[in-house]
Amino acid sequence: MHKTLCLLAITLICIACSAQADTRLVYTGDNGQFVVSIRAGEIRIDDTNGGWQLYREGANTIYAVDPDHNSYTRMDEDVAATLHDRMQELRAKIEAQIEKLPPERRDIARSVLAEQIPGFTGKAQKVTLDATGGHDEVSGIECEIVQVVRDGEAAERMCIATAAALDMPADEFATLKAMFSLMHSMLAGTGFEAVGLPYLDLAGMPIRFHANNGEAQRTLSQVSHEALADQLFQVPDTYIEQIPGHE
Repeated sequence: MHKTLCLLAITLICIACSAQADTRLVYTGDNGQFVVSIRAGEIRIDDTNGGWQLYREGANTIYAVDPDHNSYTRMDEDVAATLHDRMQELRAKIEAQIEKLPPERRDIARSVLAEQIPGFTGKAQKVTLDATGGHDEVSGIECEIVQVVRDGEAAERMCIATAAALDMPADEFATLKAMFSLMHSMLAGTGFEAVGLPYLDLAGMPIRFHANNGEAQRTLSQVSHEALADQLFQVPDTYIEQIPGHE
């Protein structure tokens, strides 16, 4: 009987050890808290304005949720391709209008529009991540300092923590990388690359973010690994889907 009880205790301990908890990252910034809730297959990001995004790895889809209007927008590779085609159509229409201008005014018009409309020229914005060689700690977590470079100009600085440093299980990190890949593919070729990060180059999770102009700052203030409720990763059934590009 004693051996049986010991075996049962060991089994229960092993089960408890193998159960991997979820990950919740709380960031503090000038505009309030920014919360990232991660579990295998799903990620929820609560921003500072009350909206939130839900990523589901199985569908490879991001749902941008707007609680103020009880609605959500679905973003996946098909939607991104549609928006890319519409951007191409918009460029063609604008170029047709420019061609109606006197020759001496066309280049000026193109230059002005290139500054006002991301992706107007159709030229991809080059965004890279350069290692600085520096390291730091944020809330007791070690991270690597990296520099975002946009078209050759230094931009944001971030401190990137590995999954191991955050005690993030491998399956959760795989979900995070899958979301980064989708975000990269949605921006590629649209001309909006300049507003995104070089997601595919991130070897972990940014736990400190400083914009180059000093206006946007966000720093990790809390990490927890308690199990997260299923309801957190569900869009309410009463919410209505909004189609991008439609009224």
